[in-house]
Amino acid sequence: MLPTGYVADGINPAGIDYYNRLVDGLLAEGIQPMVTLYHWDLPSKLQNDFGGFNSSEIINIYAEYADVMFDALGDRVKNWFTFNEPHSFCWMGHDTGAMAPGLGDATGHNFYRCAHYMLLSHATAYRLYYQKYKETQNGEVTITINAFWGEPKNAWSEEDIDAAQRYMVHQIAHWVDPLYYGDYPTEMKNQIGRLSRDEGWETSRLPEFTDEEKVLIKGTLDYYALQMYSSRIVTTTDAYPEKPERDIPELLYWFRPGWYGDMEVWTAIDQEWERGESVWLRHTPWGLRRMINWIDRRYPEVGGIWITENGISLRDDVTDVDRYQNIYQSFNELLKVRV
Repeated sequence: MLPTGYVADGINPAGIDYYNRLVDGLLAEGIQPMVTLYHWDLPSKLQNDFGGFNSSEIINIYAEYADVMFDALGDRVKNWFTFNEPHSFCWMGHDTGAMAPGLGDATGHNFYRCAHYMLLSHATAYRLYYQKYKETQNGEVTITINAFWGEPKNAWSEEDIDAAQRYMVHQIAHWVDPLYYGDYPTEMKNQIGRLSRDEGWETSRLPEFTDEEKVLIKGTLDYYALQMYSSRIVTTTDAYPEKPERDIPELLYWFRPGWYGDMEVWTAIDQEWERGESVWLRHTPWGLRRMINWIDRRYPEVGGIWITENGISLRDDVTDVDRYQNIYQSFNELLKVRV
């Protein structure tokens, strides 16, 4: 749509035509299109010019891009997602550096800076839609939030229960509290603030919203878009044994400073859980139910919860019985929500 990322450099008419035909084709088949504006595909010029989502310059540039899309497709598209899985983008791209744009960071700042500007970009695009398009297009705007369910290793341990709660807060509330309440979670601000002081920083590695930004961002979520594939066992670093019980290995990304290490937890996969082809994926439908309950308690008037991604990866030669069981068990857990 925007080859350089800048509207001033011109809109690609072939791109507009392609998506117009795609939307029209979906509608002709009775399929309501749901459009994601950003899925890890930042034009390289924006990354090279000012660092992409490592800079506040991205906010207005992203809003201009969103404006183009709302104008081109909004007469037919009624569901917009500003960002897909922003947590993964900021963690893998700006913290571990394992994926694009490959900004591995040993200081622990990049992840939170990326998230901060993504949230403000989302809020700016959301406000733009409501000011310019809502009355005539009557669509809805949200953001997809990906997370694993965190299950305390010991259900009777206060330390493990607290660790699992931190895990959920740093995955979900980091993103959704600002959109719902207007600011980052208090427990997260306290956690990162304490660690930042211990590391010798004068200010927290978690940025602060200005009063104007808090007003801008609060209430910019028409419904909750949930993406959940698996669960993790969670415990505290001090309590984790040298040799994990039941051969439960820790995941690879434990380090600090950075998103994962800042939680001061260990996460693990129970080897008894049914596994998918993806090394990180285990079929845990009970975790889906517990996550929905957690979200509903924390955000009681969020506008509904939509499951936008869920499932299990299997080989092509696996029979549909396995996929059927995955879907059946997941729906069965949904029927038990709040139980």
